[in-house]
Amino acid sequence: MCGLAGHGILKIRGFTREGDSDMGGENCLPAPVASRILGIIPSACTFEAFYSLLHVTRETYGAFEGEWIYTYSKSLIKAGWQVVIFQFSSRVQALEVTDHKSGARVFWIPCRDFSSWAKLPIGGRFLPHFLTTWFSQLRDAVKTAGCEVLYIQEYWLSRLDAITLMKLKLPLIAAYHGEKISKLAKPLKSWTFERVDAFTALTKAEMDRFTLQHPQQRGKMQIIPNWLDRESIREDWEYRRLTSRPIVLFIGRMEKIKGFAVLIEAMRTIDCEVWAVGTGVDEEALRRLAERL
Repeated sequence: MCGLAGHGILKIRGFTREGDSDMGGENCLPAPVASRILGIIPSACTFEAFYSLLHVTRETYGAFEGEWIYTYSKSLIKAGWQVVIFQFSSRVQALEVTDHKSGARVFWIPCRDFSSWAKLPIGGRFLPHFLTTWFSQLRDAVKTAGCEVLYIQEYWLSRLDAITLMKLKLPLIAAYHGEKISKLAKPLKSWTFERVDAFTALTKAEMDRFTLQHPQQRGKMQIIPNWLDRESIREDWEYRRLTSRPIVLFIGRMEKIKGFAVLIEAMRTIDCEVWAVGTGVDEEALRRLAERL
């Protein structure tokens, strides 16, 4: 995946870009006619609720590379876009702006924290994201940043529903990054999706599932798989020429939910090397497990 406009043509109101199919190439994201501003809206209910698990703070976030946001921002900026990352924070009282290693700006949006509502037996997957987004200063932040298009992670989550109800009058790209649909959100989705300009899915299986449920949106959907920032592992890539053993590549956060420990255990019976690209709360524990093999 080379970016939002890679792999063919991504069409949204006023933004039609010819893509390049060169996976990971330097020119696979087309440059905009003029420098335009794209806002990335992550799915984390609040910054504190998610990034604290990764031991990342607001002070250290600017140097954090262990997530898709860093790679997306870096690729988009290389293509000529300006990028703004919107993070919802229950710890800031007013809008704050900081720098990001990718070259993007981070807008810290004051919000009320409803993440604990996720434990509710009814509405637990719908209410937290919807209310945290609605009772925030996102409208003001988007206007201050001067965004011309928004990329919203996880179209099954209710953050997207809240944003469409805000009527920001901006092109919206809604993406799938692995989430499951909230049952409470299902009745809203048809209305919401009519107001979205483009959709992206990581896999053909997800695209097929989406278009089966919402066939009228088929023309707005395209597949954009996750990709690897080869610059970050260039030296290790050179090592590939020095070994004849098969290499298994793991890319992702080092957490139990990702199943990396299962792969390490499987190495007892498989003659190959495992390379891991990523970081996470379980990184040290996984290193120790690998050393015991």
